[in-house]
Amino acid sequence: MTPVVESTFKEIEGCLDLLEGQLEARQKHAKDLDEMLDACGKMRSLEDEPIRTIHHLACTGGTLISKCIASMPNVLVLNEINPFNNSDRRRGGVLFAPNNIRVLIRQGDDTFLTNELIAELFLADLEVIRKQCWLTGRVLVLRDHTNSQFLQPEYDSGKPILREIVAEKFPVLSLVTTRNKKNAYDSMVRKNWHKLFRPSTYEEYERRHGIFMERFADVPTMRYEDFCSHPKEKIRDICKILKLEYFDGFEDVFHSFKFSGDSGRGGRTIISGR
Repeated sequence: MTPVVESTFKEIEGCLDLLEGQLEARQKHAKDLDEMLDACGKMRSLEDEPIRTIHHLACTGGTLISKCIASMPNVLVLNEINPFNNSDRRRGGVLFAPNNIRVLIRQGDDTFLTNELIAELFLADLEVIRKQCWLTGRVLVLRDHTNSQFLQPEYDSGKPILREIVAEKFPVLSLVTTRNKKNAYDSMVRKNWHKLFRPSTYEEYERRHGIFMERFADVPTMRYEDFCSHPKEKIRDICKILKLEYFDGFEDVFHSFKFSGDSGRGGRTIISGR
């Protein structure tokens, strides 16, 4: 009988060891599940998810910086956006725009399209895009076409800026980028863009620049020259400001983005001056 008893005890011990291993595994899985549930609880809901906005005047390196931001993981940049831009008005003809509700409203009755309605239509579109970004793990960044308001023939101080419109409905994180004013103005002169405003003098540009900076006085600011001198350091700072995940290889891919407003030196390397 002894061999039988010893065999039985060994089988029982083996079963106990197996059960103990399974129990440890289950406890580990339970701990992992608790940690995952805790992490889910800390994740922002759609209501808390901010829209990021970036703002700069013409010829200040905005496209370069926007491309680098677009190179960060899971970022969707809507480039050169401004709901009050009037480029959809065609002189001497009717614009064919079957997918542009604003143009269609204007053609039907221009008096119907108020600034309030423009802002409401814009926010409705933005809400759909923002939700889809959240569902697919993306973050939404709007690059403001700031010139549409600050470097036009007449500056309308009563018209809300992009950041103010977005903030009416959504949380917002914003960044302003600047450049040496004289260098920026000289670049505008070379492109004949200084004639967008009147008088087309450097003094008037300085005045408009001051108005622009005053409207964004509470927003973090980064200089284009600093970004070009230390791109990795400064893009890390931008990611902290806008709460974006950082990608160290952005310098190898930023040039692949094709954005309007790409009026600078272009190329595949971030260097100062243009």
